[in-house]
Amino acid sequence: SSSSSSSAAVASFGSQREAALWKAWKQEPESDNNGRFDFLVQQLPKDGEADMEEPRDPFSTLRPYQRAALEAVVSANPSNCCVVLPCGAGKTKVGSSVVAEYLMENPTGCVMVLCLRREGIRQWGRELQEVWEVPSLEATGQILEEELRASNIILATYHR
Repeated sequence: SSSSSSSAAVASFGSQREAALWKAWKQEPESDNNGRFDFLVQQLPKDGEADMEEPRDPFSTLRPYQRAALEAVVSANPSNCCVVLPCGAGKTKVGSSVVAEYLMENPTGCVMVLCLRREGIRQWGRELQEVWEVPSLEATGQILEEELRASNIILATYHR
């Protein structure tokens, strides 16, 4: 019976929406008519065209369930929310998009990201720099007051 399997899926996810987001995440990326995946197809400029990259929108790199998580955080009270995703589902990507969204709305604001270990700090730093082109301060040792005051994003750990 499909309704009982549907009920079991909802029970394990908590809601129809969570089950739908998980299903969307597990789907294969869409391909063009030649079977090539969009993210693998590189558009090269034609002869005579300038070799300029179009400005990219980092938010467009979010998967549907990651965008849904970002929208939920933005519409909630950001000072009191929690995003829960399984391993490998892009918690750093979602978190960095929340940080970027916040700093776009509050350019003089400051965000502190608390990571379990230094590996997490490095992962966040790479994501923020490579995807969002936003520098961050890795606070893993003694930090000068001037460095703290000049930083909009501080990455820290409570673990050695």
